[in-house]
Amino acid sequence: MKDQGLAATHICICFLLALGLAIGCVKTPLAPTNEIASPLPPRPSPSGPSPTPVIAPSPASASTPETAATAPAAPVATPIATSTVAPPSTQTDLPTPVVLEPTDPYLAAVSRSPKLGGPLRSFLSYRSYGSQFDHLPGMKGALALIEQMGGVLCVVQFNRMLSDSEIGGLEKEYGIRFGRQDGEVQKFSRVYSVVIPIDKFAAFLALPDVQQIDSSVWN
Repeated sequence: MKDQGLAATHICICFLLALGLAIGCVKTPLAPTNEIASPLPPRPSPSGPSPTPVIAPSPASASTPETAATAPAAPVATPIATSTVAPPSTQTDLPTPVVLEPTDPYLAAVSRSPKLGGPLRSFLSYRSYGSQFDHLPGMKGALALIEQMGGVLCVVQFNRMLSDSEIGGLEKEYGIRFGRQDGEVQKFSRVYSVVIPIDKFAAFLALPDVQQIDSSVWN
């Protein structure tokens, strides 16, 4: 009897071991602890599609007519004046600029001729204002030389060389005087030395043969 009991016990133990091994082989291994299981899909409603969820506004963004009416208005920034000095255009203590007008319209028109060189144009333009610019350096000396010579000593460029008869005709008609040395007219190609009276500039400039006139009487 004792041997039969031991045999039955061994049989039970072997059966339990075999059963445990069989359960271990078919058991599904657990997911690693560092993985997050995916959420379950939503369960469909038996009566149809689920309604769209409504998200309630947060207390900070929700407002009611009562709260909107009683909410204080945002403060308005007041600009700070940076200067109390009026702009120059509004100041009344500035001197009024003086606009000069030519007193000799004839010289003012002559000084605008495109045939005049820069120094001669400036001189005639200043002289169109009378004696208002006699204080400029060299102006009094230039006026004294003009009075002595009876005109402005100029360098005149013609568009061609002039004959002796043409030179004589110009001197007689316009009151000009060609420069001469030992009886010969001073010239260099088409450029001549000519003394032109102040009141003869307009007529002389109108000649088609005259290309340019300049002078160094005043610089």
